[in-house]
Amino acid sequence: MSKHKAIEVKNLDKSFKGKPALAQININIEVGEMVSIVGASGSGKSTLLRHINGLEKGDRGQVFVFGTALQTDGKFHSHIRKLRCQIGCIFQQFNLVKRLTVIENVLVGNLARMSLVNSALRLFTKEEKIQALSALERVGILDQAYKRASQLSGGQQQRVPIARCLVQGARACHQLNRLTLNV
Repeated sequence: MSKHKAIEVKNLDKSFKGKPALAQININIEVGEMVSIVGASGSGKSTLLRHINGLEKGDRGQVFVFGTALQTDGKFHSHIRKLRCQIGCIFQQFNLVKRLTVIENVLVGNLARMSLVNSALRLFTKEEKIQALSALERVGILDQAYKRASQLSGGQQQRVPIARCLVQGARACHQLNRLTLNV
């Protein structure tokens, strides 16, 4: 695998109840390259992205993230958690906690890297909060930072997971289904 590849997929197969969803998929995405995966409903776009993000195992084939194997022939490698931190994923359903503020929804992306106590109590550092505010400014909703997520419009809600990816320091970010639907 080249140093310049962000994502490499080799001969990836996935079936559900004997029906192929992905068959011999091969993809190379260079660092900095923007790619769209287009296809009919049910054609395997979301399934492919879930494999690239390490959310689903293939039956056969390999997935590499920044030169490191994520999965091979249906088995995740031991460093999957570290690799997942390098890839941001924005789902069609924004998965916001409506009762939390916008900034808290951005910061929850840090929970996996925090101690159990700090995570349970949502004790974020001043630096993390500054990063979150900066990310909210970059996506154009800084003025909404202390409102509850339930008070945002659909387009504003969609920007929150983008800010979360920025705060997490993801080196690659992909979105599942119609990123600009509400923006």
